[in-house]
Amino acid sequence: MRRCRRWPPTADPMMTQARVVWLAALVFTALGCTANNTAGPSGADTLFVRFGLDYDTDGHLDFLAPTTRPSLIDSVRHELLLPADQRRGHFHGWIRPGRQGENLGWPWAAEPSTWVLAELSYELCDGLPSRVEDRHEMCPWASYVKDTTWGRPQ
Repeated sequence: MRRCRRWPPTADPMMTQARVVWLAALVFTALGCTANNTAGPSGADTLFVRFGLDYDTDGHLDFLAPTTRPSLIDSVRHELLLPADQRRGHFHGWIRPGRQGENLGWPWAAEPSTWVLAELSYELCDGLPSRVEDRHEMCPWASYVKDTTWGRPQ
């Protein structure tokens, strides 16, 4: 009498675990290879807000802050309806080290989910974008919404 083979063939449990680990590693590697190399948000659904400083006439202190939050986007749009000298909302949020080109020429980037447009902030976080080091809270009082763009500016 002939015996039929069972399908799928029974395998050693250790071999099955090895196959699962190998397959998971393959999938995660493939996903990692397709990821964008630029840190932070960069999609077309991200609004990048360019902040200027009142006393900076040539724009060398401008910086970017990305957001996808609808309420913040509405606040930014409201600021842009006002003449530049009447815009009172300034940047207040957390920053972190960033990659080259992520935030114009700065070595730091704004954390998208932490910043707001503030009318008042405490003095400890006031300062210049050029004096930023490491991860901390920043709120330059002289900053104002200068311009916006959808998707990462070039």
